[in-house]
Amino acid sequence: MYATLEKTILEALLTQWSGEFFYLPIFRCVKAAENASKGRLIEELLSIRIGSAFYDYESDRRWYDSHQMEVGLQKTIINDKWIAIPVRSKKSVKVYCYGTYDQQVLKNIKSKLETGDECQLFWFSNTNQNSSLTPSHHIYFQEFQRKIKSAQPVEIREFGDLSLDIQSTFAEISGSETEWVKPLYEDLASKKVTSPVYCAIIDKKIVGVIGPLDIMSDIEGEKFLAPTYFAVDENYRRKGIGKTLRSAMEDFACTAGVKYKLLQAEYDSPADKFYAAQGLAIVGKLHKLKA
Repeated sequence: MYATLEKTILEALLTQWSGEFFYLPIFRCVKAAENASKGRLIEELLSIRIGSAFYDYESDRRWYDSHQMEVGLQKTIINDKWIAIPVRSKKSVKVYCYGTYDQQVLKNIKSKLETGDECQLFWFSNTNQNSSLTPSHHIYFQEFQRKIKSAQPVEIREFGDLSLDIQSTFAEISGSETEWVKPLYEDLASKKVTSPVYCAIIDKKIVGVIGPLDIMSDIEGEKFLAPTYFAVDENYRRKGIGKTLRSAMEDFACTAGVKYKLLQAEYDSPADKFYAAQGLAIVGKLHKLKA
């Protein structure tokens, strides 16, 4: 029989989960239409322990051998307005909150955790909830549909098909995303990445990247594209390069029968502005606070 505490948390999260889209600790952005699928996702989330194996639909299994975090079941706080779920790694604590925002939750969390260390606090709100908080991240949904191809302003090629000289220019991409895409370059150099990574090429130089394009199946068996790295050199923006890279990704997805992708972008970042300009639907917001 499912333990009483886990059942209480499951029921509290299901109450907050309206519509298809949600943000779960560890799993991050998820999509599920049926209540049975939502319940299964939450059950599997609550079963995770540091060092346990990944589920097939988890994108983090591409980078790690086992889970690096777990839910602090005994430290979870539930009342009639909100639920706060702490997630621990070996180095930090993050708390994910759902429901009606209440400043009192900050004090309650510190008391419940019984630690003097700072923890990161994230408050999730869907598009049906009004929030006075400024989001730290937007969650976007993209449904893949094949489009009529237009002339490309830049050459797009797969990283593995490039000469070594051109591959080496990846490290020269400049801009705010430089550090963020650095791990991708390192994984490509070490041959850890085997899925396609598309590159925009100008004058034998990589000026934009998107990938790896990993296809996975969600809890309901629908194909989705796992989160990707995406960056355009700041010296080549507003020239249609980002749109062309994403168009190449969309063609790949449609050919492979992929239905959708969920994206997370830092609020007001170049990526956030780009996704909004492309007409992608915002299906949720994360608000980052300090507890």
